[in-house]
Amino acid sequence: MTEQATNSNLRKSQGQVVFEYILLALCLCVIALRTTLTESPNAPSTSQLHNLGDSLYSLSISAVPILLLVIWLVFSLCSKRFVYRPTSIEIGLCLFVIAAVIACFAAANKRAAITGSIVLLSPILMAVLLVQILDSHAKVKLLLIVIAALGMVSAYHCAEQFFISNQMDIAQYEKAPETILKPLGIEPDTFAHMLFEHRLYSEDVRGFFTTGNSVGAFAMLASFAAVALFIDKFKNRKSSPSGPLYLVTSAIVAAAVIFGLALAHSKGAIAAALIAAAMFALYLLFGNWLKTHKKVIMISCLMVIIAGGSIVVLYGLSHGRLPGGNSMLVRWQYWYGAAQMYTDHPLTGVGPGNFTNYYPHYKAAEALESVADPHNFLLSVLAQYGPLGLVGFLAIILIPLWKVIYPKRLSAPRKARHPPQGFAVLAAVFLVVILTAMLLIRPIVFPLPTDALPEEKKAAAVILYVMPAVVFALGFCLLAAGAKTSKRDTSNITVAALFCAAVSVLVHSLIDFAIFEPGVFSTLCAVIACLVALGFNANHRRSLALKPALFARVVVLAAGLIFIWAYFSYALCPVAKAGTKTKQAMQDARYIHRLLAQAAKDDPLDPAALNLNGRCYLEHYNDTGSKQPALLEQAAESFLGAINRNRADFKNFERLTEVYTLMAKTSSGQAKADWLKKALASASTAVERYPGCGRLRIELAKIAENLGNNQHAIDQYKMAIGIEEKYRRQFQIMYPGRNVFRRLGEDKYNFAIERIAELAKQPTPYPPGKNQTDGKMHAEFLWNLCSFRLYNKMKNYFCRFWDKCMVDEISVIRAVLRGDVDSFRLLVQRYERPVIAMIKNIIDDYHACEDIAQDVFLTAYKKLSSFDPARSSFPTWLFTIARNKSLNAAKKKRTLSMSNLPENPDSFTPANSLTQQEFFDRLAQVLQTLPAKQKTAFILAEFEKLPYEQVAQIEGVRIGTIKSRINRAKRKLRLALKSFEEDGL
Repeated sequence: MTEQATNSNLRKSQGQVVFEYILLALCLCVIALRTTLTESPNAPSTSQLHNLGDSLYSLSISAVPILLLVIWLVFSLCSKRFVYRPTSIEIGLCLFVIAAVIACFAAANKRAAITGSIVLLSPILMAVLLVQILDSHAKVKLLLIVIAALGMVSAYHCAEQFFISNQMDIAQYEKAPETILKPLGIEPDTFAHMLFEHRLYSEDVRGFFTTGNSVGAFAMLASFAAVALFIDKFKNRKSSPSGPLYLVTSAIVAAAVIFGLALAHSKGAIAAALIAAAMFALYLLFGNWLKTHKKVIMISCLMVIIAGGSIVVLYGLSHGRLPGGNSMLVRWQYWYGAAQMYTDHPLTGVGPGNFTNYYPHYKAAEALESVADPHNFLLSVLAQYGPLGLVGFLAIILIPLWKVIYPKRLSAPRKARHPPQGFAVLAAVFLVVILTAMLLIRPIVFPLPTDALPEEKKAAAVILYVMPAVVFALGFCLLAAGAKTSKRDTSNITVAALFCAAVSVLVHSLIDFAIFEPGVFSTLCAVIACLVALGFNANHRRSLALKPALFARVVVLAAGLIFIWAYFSYALCPVAKAGTKTKQAMQDARYIHRLLAQAAKDDPLDPAALNLNGRCYLEHYNDTGSKQPALLEQAAESFLGAINRNRADFKNFERLTEVYTLMAKTSSGQAKADWLKKALASASTAVERYPGCGRLRIELAKIAENLGNNQHAIDQYKMAIGIEEKYRRQFQIMYPGRNVFRRLGEDKYNFAIERIAELAKQPTPYPPGKNQTDGKMHAEFLWNLCSFRLYNKMKNYFCRFWDKCMVDEISVIRAVLRGDVDSFRLLVQRYERPVIAMIKNIIDDYHACEDIAQDVFLTAYKKLSSFDPARSSFPTWLFTIARNKSLNAAKKKRTLSMSNLPENPDSFTPANSLTQQEFFDRLAQVLQTLPAKQKTAFILAEFEKLPYEQVAQIEGVRIGTIKSRINRAKRKLRLALKSFEEDGL
């Protein structure tokens, strides 16, 4: 049975009211802990133990709101009447949960996916619970007081960092740099060292969060909560003799929180806060007019958002960056990589918490750092949860905000229920509970260093534990004072302030990831819950009253127990067991391998223990005087196990490559070749996972060189150098005036250059097992002719002598850029005939071809400084110029004649017989009938022997499009030349 209830609180028993106060207090403790402890469960960490602790703490604190909601449901259903307030979150929540489950199954690292989804779902479920228990303005006011007081704590910590801690860190670093760098795993005079110094001397203020941007996002929420409380005091200042005093106390808290926002130095947060402040001021000044014209305003805002977003995207696509400073340059790189990631996983996304594993595959080669989030909450959700997850996430946030703008008044508004006479006692109880949680739990989660001196521990305990509690108590008391004297209803202003706060966080999170900080997102969900609850309290929404049957109660109770069991069995307990074993292993080196193996068994989804065990085996092998191959075998087994649990992370493949390379060094003969082949395969996979890493490419080149594949080694060395040069250019843009730190290091960079020069002098041997007189040649002759592979093989063989004498292209280009103009003729001599042949395929006029070719090389010479070896090879770059010049010359006569093949049959072509000449004539005729795009792609790939990637770059399309064009062209050629196959040709 269902009935409508407009005042659900009247239907609750005294026991249920007390029970809900307890639930509210626990929810406020969760918010307090999450906003005063740095929490980043899936972020990469220099300390494995630190990261494991973060995951365990995040799962533990996330379990509290989830279990509270389950307990509330069971308790309420077991009562005589079950009253539920629809939150407008339910539909989006269902969609998001479905998307999260699908994404977890599709994720490479399923443990990270489960942890990430739970950490994100927990605040949403807490919001659903808060809507049910925030059934009075007194409770809403308590929640806002806690948020504002926590904002004051954050401001205190920011001030402590800005004025004291940062200066002490700088002094300690300048006195003994190694004491700080070594625990962080940072080597001196490296890029990581430079970044550390940059952050240190910039005096970054992060408060209790991971970045200053996150501090700014939380400060915005706390600021608007404080402002709403201040306005409430202002409206009721005449109702009590102490009203002006209470007004001053609220103003002090609001000013402190805003001061913390300023200390964070987050440009994005400050800009978003100013936008939200302008919105709030407009509401205060023109509220009635805005309500009258809200439909026009909403349509205008929507059009502005669509137009602005389109302009930003178009600007980024055309300029390769976003408008603004250097931070906008790297943000576009994050966005572009995330968009590419989504296009490869369009339905499920890569999985929650898996962005950091996949991002290196899409990271721009010149990008200085890898990130764990694209700094745009829309792209972040889309890339990790897929389109269904994005729709659900937006529905969770936007539908409640939409209903704030368009409320449905169901009856005449009730007179606001003022805080009860016992509000001061209630506030005191809540203050004691929250302070107890802060003082007891924060030292456990964030303990003091064990090696510190007693005096240092006392000072640190005061700064880290006592002072935050004192500041929170002070802010709470300043805001709670005078609350019982409120007589005028200011709920509309409170709704407007909280609405602007939520909008400010959403706007800010379009260029940052602050919304996904657990503390920020928990506070945002609490603010949304306040907005929904205020709608119920103003009779804008209906509650549902149910009388569940006994069977329904039993089913709900069983479902709740099963859910709790599943959470502990599959989410919390495996992480706790594995984390405990891992911590024991790092503290007791005697049983390190056994304990890590047990940790891997305790958590069958997490690759961390296996990866750590493999690294320990490697370290043990290197430290052992007598090399033990068994250690390498154990290391390989561990890394293979880690790969099975996470195939997206390049680091496991990189470590496995190191193991196979060491095995090859201890072997000989065929066994050595086999290990090198395995190392080559593993290194190739690592490079595939992280193509923009020059270090990986150099290791791959070394292995290829040991296997005798010199050309492959040269290509990888060139790519490593190109990546490094591209990185250097962006470094100079990002950090003008600073000395450029090589990411590869000077030794590896110079080594790559030397190996290119040395290998270029050596002939490339035929691959073992190949014989030019193989009897299968005639059976494959048709295929060789159609694709011209045989022609290219013989052509390459003829040009081998020239290649031996030819100086490396990159060296030639550098010589030309240094002023050695004569060196450019070497490039002209090498590419003149291929360029003319390509132009002739577009312009069937030999004299015009020569003129265009001259123009091509002249343009190439003028623009040589713009050539980027990391983006494309020199032939690709040169052929792109030739193609554009030819198409401009052809204009509307784009006939793409193929009557002249790249070379007439001569001593360098596959055959001289009359039958084979007929074959070429027929091939030319068939090529004439192909569509222009198919012909061009086929000529570039098969005549000029360019890789598909380069053809795609020249044509300006995706590689899949090029493959499709070439395959269609080959099918048509085989069909037209079928008669030659029947003749045995």
